[in-house]
Amino acid sequence: MAQTQKDAPLALVLLDWSQAGRLSAPLRHALIALCLYCVTGDEPSPDVLRRLLESNRKSIRIPPPQGTGDPLHAAFEIVQQLALQGHPVPLNLLLLRKSFLTLDGITRQLDPDFNVWLETLAYASEVFASEAAVRTWSMLFPWFDRPDFYRSGLPTRTLAAHFGGTIRKNFVQMQKTC
Repeated sequence: MAQTQKDAPLALVLLDWSQAGRLSAPLRHALIALCLYCVTGDEPSPDVLRRLLESNRKSIRIPPPQGTGDPLHAAFEIVQQLALQGHPVPLNLLLLRKSFLTLDGITRQLDPDFNVWLETLAYASEVFASEAAVRTWSMLFPWFDRPDFYRSGLPTRTLAAHFGGTIRKNFVQMQKTC
């Protein structure tokens, strides 16, 4: 990772990602779904938490954390709360959380203005833009709307449901303030 700073022309940082863990596709999809719940500010569904923990428990509930700053930190805060409540969290998910927080700390020391959430949004925008053609076909042919067709692992119907919920929630809040 190269980080430019206002004071210095270039700072080079080498990170050892060998301990970051590797997430399986279902676990990655569950983590992405958890982040979408954090974007909307809704409580994650028990199904998402069950997939995240790779568990068969049916009554897992975690309220969305308050004051975490961004959805990525909120998602990892939920993972920490699950671990603190005694749920068996997959080791690779805990390693990814640790690596993410380490990277966040290092980048903030190098550049206090660095915002990992904004960088993630930029990357996610590129991923979704690369999926646009396939998503267009999935609207005409719904059987093409499968998670394994997309780099993001999110079918169009899942994205539409989350964004539809966000728009509805914002509209209701706007009506209350008027």
